[in-house]
Order: sequence, then C-alpha cells, then structure tokens
Amino acid sequence: MTDKIEENTVEEAKTAKGNKTLKVLSIITAGLLAVFIILAGTVAGVVLAMREVGKNNLADRREDPDRYDDYVYDPNVIRFNGETYRYNKDLTNFLFLGIDNKELGNPEHEYAGGGFSDVILLGVLDEKNAKLTVLQIDRNTVVPVKAYDGEGAPLGTSDTQIARAYSYGDGKEKSVELSIAAVSELLFGVPVNGYYVLAMPAVATVNDMVGGVTVTLEHDMKLDKKEYKAGTVLKLMGEEAELYLRARIGVGDETNASRIARQQEYMRLFIEQARNKMLGDFSLVGEIYNTVMASSYTDVTATEAVYLATEIFGYTIEFRSIAGETVYGSSEE
Repeated sequence: MTDKIEENTVEEAKTAKGNKTLKVLSIITAGLLAVFIILAGTVAGVVLAMREVGKNNLADRREDPDRYDDYVYDPNVIRFNGETYRYNKDLTNFLFLGIDNKELGNPEHEYAGGGFSDVILLGVLDEKNAKLTVLQIDRNTVVPVKAYDGEGAPLGTSDTQIARAYSYGDGKEKSVELSIAAVSELLFGVPVNGYYVLAMPAVATVNDMVGGVTVTLEHDMKLDKKEYKAGTVLKLMGEEAELYLRARIGVGDETNASRIARQQEYMRLFIEQARNKMLGDFSLVGEIYNTVMASSYTDVTATEAVYLATEIFGYTIEFRSIAGETVYGSSEE
C-alpha cells in the first residue's frame, strides 16, 4: 500500500512538472508572438507616419512654385496654338535626370563640369485622380539654354540640346537650376516642384534591388560584351540594365526616339517589378533611397519617397513623349 502511494506521488510530480514546463513554453511563445506583433505594428506605424509627413510635404511644395531664380511662370494661363489653358495647381511635378557621369558633382569646377542629362523625365502627380503621367523629353530637344564657362562667366543664352543645360553647372545645385529653367521654358513655364538626379551607373544597383527586370529585345543588341538576337527574353541584371537603357549606336535605326521607346518600356516593367517586390517588403523604398544617395542629388525627402512609392500602387501610370522632328545640322553649324 505504501509503495503504491509513493509510485502515484512520483507520477503526480512528473505530471505537475510537465504541466509547468508546458505553461512556461506557452508563456514564452505568447511573449515572442507579442514581440513579433509589436514589431510588425511598429514597422507599419512608421510607414504610415512617413506617408503622412511625405503627403504634407508635397502639399507644401505646390504652395511655392517660384523656387528657382531662372524660372518663368505665369500662374494664370498657358497659351498654345491659339488656345488658352489654365494650369491645374493640384498637380505636383518632379523632374528626374539621369546623368552620364560616373558620379555627380565636380569638385574642381563650380561651373561647366556637370555632365549631360541622358534621361529627362517629368513626373506629373495627380493625386485627386490617382494618376501619374511620365513625360519623357528627348535629350536632343533644342531649347534656349544659359551657358557659363569654367570660371562661371556667362556666355549668353543659345538654342542648344536640352541635355547640355546640366553640363554648364557644378553637377549638382547649379546644374539642376539650369535644367529646371530649360524644362520649364520648353513647357511654357510649367512649375517644377521637386527633382531627383541620378548618375546612370547607379541604375544597375536599383535594378538589382528590385530583383532585375525581364525584357524582350526588339533589336539585336550587344550588352556587356555579350551579343543577343532580337526576340530574346532577357532578365537584365547589373551593368546590362544600364547598357540596355543607354545603347543607341548599332541598335535598330540608331535614333534617340527608338531609345526613348525602349526606356519607357523598361520603366513600365521596372515599376511593375518594384510594385511586386514592395508587396512583400515595404522597407524596400527606404533601402533603395539610402543605398543610392551617394550617386544621387535630390530635394525629395525619405518621407516623401515613401509616400510617393506607396501612393502610386493604385495609380494609373501613363508614359508620354513630345512629338517632334529630328533635324540634323550641317558641319558648318
């Protein structure tokens, strides 16, 4: 009888110990789960907070259209082909420039060291109608551009390629001012509310951060010493992405118009890929922003970048170009 009682006592002790262990494990599991929930909520809260700050900052930008000295802006109307148009002040316009230099800025020259803007885009954000229109401007478009020599002495204004406007500045602030003035002049004084300048080699970095972009080649192309035939489906990675966007000589009809069409298709596919990537990781925008800061120059803040990237998820995105005719100058000009 005594042995039986002792045996039961031992079993009861084991059961109590097992229950206690399960209870401790349950507490630990619940604690970890709570931590994960708090962290997830914190990340979501940070993103929401950044979105709100970014949204308010964009509203402030629209209140100050005359931000640059070389700016000509008629706040009432724009006249074109005999018609009068009133500017929609609810729009926010961002200028994106892709520069052919490996890095931005020229420490040795305050002027005449900026490089050329190979890619010129004006992103028109219409928040009210959930629409983003990307206007691509041909780098060879001829507009009045203010020129300076290496010492900053004005050389006057001449009609030249809009891509050259950036080259007359310092590769940063002055170059941006000259480029904005040229773009605004081309578009009848439309205001530019913000800018983002990127050295073209950084395109490879951004491309890879979204997982690469898959394209179908419309023409035979040579990329990074590799030759591809038209019709090849290719996932662009690394330097191939930059070369794909910049290639012109030996590709199709070799015109910049064809290159623009190729760049627009890449941008459409890039945005689609970035959207898919961001669905699984909203922190991607901040990572890209911080990674390419050394290769970029912008007045767009991190909060505005987060707001813009998350806002356009549901937007209609449309790409447009300015119609024109390619005219070749003589060797005497």
